Amino acid sequence: MPKRITVTIEVPDDFESFDDLEQFVQLTGQQVKRKLCGQLGSEMAQRAPTGCCPKCESPNMVGHGSTTRTMKTIFGDVELPHPRQRCKECRHTFFV
Repeated sequence: MPKRITVTIEVPDDFESFDDLEQFVQLTGQQVKRKLCGQLGSEMAQRAPTGCCPKCESPNMVGHGSTTRTMKTIFGDVELPHPRQRCKECRHTFFV
């Protein structure tokens, strides 16, 4: 199902030239792209399949926190969560 994402942007009303306006639009567009990429990337990470433990191959996994990682995108650097799992059988912890 498609998502609707709303963005609010504070726009100054004192541009001195069209070049200033154009620069503002360019920079703001890049910020919006990074934010959108980060938000949708976070949602993807939460839906990541758990699979099996790489050590004992048990399917009995549980979430075990996460860290963040920086992804280089065509829009610039984006911070994304990097979820971890823990095997209930052998207690091995690993990143998904």
